[in-house]
Amino acid sequence: MINENSTKTEVLEAVGKCGDVLIFASDKLRNDRDVVVTAVKQHVYALQYAGAKLKRDRNFMLEVVKNNGLALAHASKKFRADREVVLVAVKQEEWAFRFASDELKDDFHFLLQALKTNNRVWLSIKDDVRFDSLQRFYPFDLAWERDGNFDNLFNFMAFQDSLRYKK
Repeated sequence: MINENSTKTEVLEAVGKCGDVLIFASDKLRNDRDVVVTAVKQHVYALQYAGAKLKRDRNFMLEVVKNNGLALAHASKKFRADREVVLVAVKQEEWAFRFASDELKDDFHFLLQALKTNNRVWLSIKDDVRFDSLQRFYPFDLAWERDGNFDNLFNFMAFQDSLRYKK
């Protein structure tokens, strides 16, 4: 078991086996990038025990969500609203879209980007957004069944959307 006095080597070994033990590490080690990345790779929920300094670091957050998109659940509001961070998370895990900010979830252009990054994001989209998309454009589900991807649909939707905004 680790504690406040444990060395970095001891903590790395412990979090490599059970990421949640990060909670028992010293503040210094909870702000150590190597320790926290190792803990989060083992168990995504360990991110909640990371130090505040690391949680504010955009490059760290990009690295963490690249390894496990669900880490977005423990990210700050700032990073849940960051397009790049969310897209990296979604690329790794489609369910990460659920943790994006409401502003991003309601942004139709971002929704298209997310779907291009990982078409299974469709499963995480709020029903009202899906319904609005279906009404305005073309049935996603039919496109998926027919093509197995959304490429043709994206081109059609981008064209329709560009016409709508040219008024």
